[in-house]
Amino acid sequence: MPNIVHRANSTPPTLYVLNEQGGNAVGWVSAYSDAGATFARQFGNVGNGEVKDQNPNMAANSSGNLYLYTAKHLGQVLVYKKYGASLQQTLQFQKGDFSKLTVGADGNLFAMVTNFKKRKTSGPLQEFTANRNGTLQAQPFRRVAVPYYIATDAMGDVGAAGGLNGFFAWTKKSKKPFWKLNAANTLYTSIAFDRSNNLYVVQQVVNSSAVAIDVYARGATTPTYSITNNGYVPGQLALDAAGNLYVGGYYENSGTIKSNISIYAPGASIPNTVLQAPSGTEFDYMAVSSAGYLAVIENVNSTFSGPVVVYDPGATVPSTTISTLLQDPRQVAFGN
Repeated sequence: MPNIVHRANSTPPTLYVLNEQGGNAVGWVSAYSDAGATFARQFGNVGNGEVKDQNPNMAANSSGNLYLYTAKHLGQVLVYKKYGASLQQTLQFQKGDFSKLTVGADGNLFAMVTNFKKRKTSGPLQEFTANRNGTLQAQPFRRVAVPYYIATDAMGDVGAAGGLNGFFAWTKKSKKPFWKLNAANTLYTSIAFDRSNNLYVVQQVVNSSAVAIDVYARGATTPTYSITNNGYVPGQLALDAAGNLYVGGYYENSGTIKSNISIYAPGASIPNTVLQAPSGTEFDYMAVSSAGYLAVIENVNSTFSGPVVVYDPGATVPSTTISTLLQDPRQVAFGN
């Protein structure tokens, strides 16, 4: 079995935690240095995802910029620089809901923008070009798609998976996809690219327990290999710079749904490490840094109260547990 690969002497990254509004208490984003070990600041004014079906979400880039959709104002994205220390830009686009915020290697921001006036609920895929100072162009480059899941590769390609609508990928500034996966009766859900531009995509035959993570070379329509695990349903996918694959998923144990995170070495189809929630409950949203730091939100007693646990690269026991200054944490992201 291939071994997990990690970079030596990597600098602990900045960690962001998005806390939703709870009752009358506004939500916020918390920034931590040292991969979550040191609280730095809190900022932003985050909603609770209940107004007009909006869902607050965020994305971060390697320069420390944070892109935040607060779900407080339709079509508004806040751009923070210096790890949340200052607000650089308020982007006001249209009266729509931003979801699946994703930052490419070139700093461009991608999102599915739902226009409630036109009663659309599935796109299109919008790309907001980054200026040299990190701000965004207000007018996006639009592609027709159903981007329930968005991922970018090292070449500047962007891919979107839309469930039964298939998977499509575009090169920079192209409105016609160069790559399509759209088998009949098949769901295409979570996606991720590695540094070699290989695609990892969760595929499931409708009304079947057949679920796999299929791995494709760029542009291919036949997978190089597949990762399957009977009874295990993969959810969120992430890769680090060394090509290790992190899979957050669910399985049934004695009639109870459990969750774990499986970590695969590059090219492996059997996990090298399987992490269980330290509290004994379940994992929720996860984030992986380029160096292999892993942050995961735990759900305790079926609530969204946290804590947030952080694993150093290759570790099986958390190095940091964040259990205070949390309020309905729904997303984590690394800033470098």
